[in-house]
Amino acid sequence: MIVVRLMGGLGNQLFQYACGRALALRTGHQLVLDPSGIFSLHPGAPRSYGLQAFRLPVRVSATAALPSLLNRVRRRLGLRMTAAPQLVQEAQTPYTPAAFPEHFTHLVLSGYWQSEKYFQDYADLLRRELTLPADQLARLEPPLQRQVEATSSVSLHIRRGDYVQDPGASRILGVCPLDYYRRAVACLAERVQAPEFFVFSDDPDWVREHLKLDFPLHLVSDGRRQPVEELMLMAHCRHHIIANSSFSWWGAWLNPRADKLVCAPRTWFRDPAYDARDIVPESWLRC
Repeated sequence: MIVVRLMGGLGNQLFQYACGRALALRTGHQLVLDPSGIFSLHPGAPRSYGLQAFRLPVRVSATAALPSLLNRVRRRLGLRMTAAPQLVQEAQTPYTPAAFPEHFTHLVLSGYWQSEKYFQDYADLLRRELTLPADQLARLEPPLQRQVEATSSVSLHIRRGDYVQDPGASRILGVCPLDYYRRAVACLAERVQAPEFFVFSDDPDWVREHLKLDFPLHLVSDGRRQPVEELMLMAHCRHHIIANSSFSWWGAWLNPRADKLVCAPRTWFRDPAYDARDIVPESWLRC
């Protein structure tokens, strides 16, 4: 059995799921998601389990229930009850190919695992799994979806929220400056004919006041949609300008188009002690 401890918001949970799912597929183990640590991670920015909208082939179980679940699985498989769980704690941000043991009975993963290298060999399967059922997709404001799909649409994500309000997040990550977005817009405008920008943000008032473009601009975020719905609309865009945020990282990554262009910030972490070398895929542009 592989147990993945979930932490953070939807984007972080997607990284953790993808890493655990890929490892489970490689090794033939059952995957269990443990959401019990989500709520205490950011006291100033409460989080919740965000993967319930997807019909994922996994079991979800809080830590308190894991021992009995583990024992049931061991009995079913005829395993010795004395087999001890192995904890794999992510040591650092960069991809570590030898992070996981070759042989194990029960593994607990704790970390963010923010690199597609952990799961890129299962990219097609994960993109199929990480979509909403057809009935839910049909409710994502069809006129907006048609506009996104009929134009040279570019999702543009501005993350502020806890990056501004939480001292820890501000020190480690920090907000991407307007100059970054101007560079990224110019970069895509050189490569995309008649781009239209669909803006996603946790601070739409700030966007209205500060973001001015010489291209059609549509502010998608208005407080009416769930994060997973905004993520799906983002993924439907043809191209992407992401923030230093796992949320818009996934909005871009879930887009399956081979010809998509993705602009990412050159500086992911404000704090130089954090290493971001494996977060942004090599095929994406850095602005």
